[in-house]
Amino acid sequence: MPATAAPAETAPAPGPTQPGGTPGPDRKILIAGIVGAVIIIAIAFLVVLPMFSGAGSGASAVAGTTSVASAATTASATNAGTLTPGPTQTLPSKYTVLLEVDKDKISGDTSVRAVGSDLGVVKNIQVTLYEQNGETVTGSFVPHTKTNTITLHGSIKPERVQVTVVFYSGEQYTPIDKVY
Repeated sequence: MPATAAPAETAPAPGPTQPGGTPGPDRKILIAGIVGAVIIIAIAFLVVLPMFSGAGSGASAVAGTTSVASAATTASATNAGTLTPGPTQTLPSKYTVLLEVDKDKISGDTSVRAVGSDLGVVKNIQVTLYEQNGETVTGSFVPHTKTNTITLHGSIKPERVQVTVVFYSGEQYTPIDKVY
């Protein structure tokens, strides 16, 4: 019996392309999936990870989710000068502004950092540090300039940190008022 030749394998056809060599729909879906995965990883890194770090690290992240229409001046005046935190407000969902507070347990320095796509509508971020000895340290920064962080020198003892975000629209919110 004569030996039969195995059928020759053909090279796979290249993916569909549109005129001019641009990627077809399958490639666009792949690229969109990769971009989506990168966004999810970034959100997990900036928002979810600090939440799981616990009180030991001193980190806290706040993102805008729902609108609260109470006056920020009431919240900041309620417990001013004490270590008892006052009420906080959630940033409106129309703003993507994330805040992170970190207290260095060795030096006592407290840093506040702002990130997000809507920093351009933030006029400034005001930070007040209430120390146990009754002293108050304040500072503010404009987050859409070169630096998006402020560091206030405090003590290694627990201190109350109050962060107020002031928008160009005149709105202001106090999303963080906590002892670190």
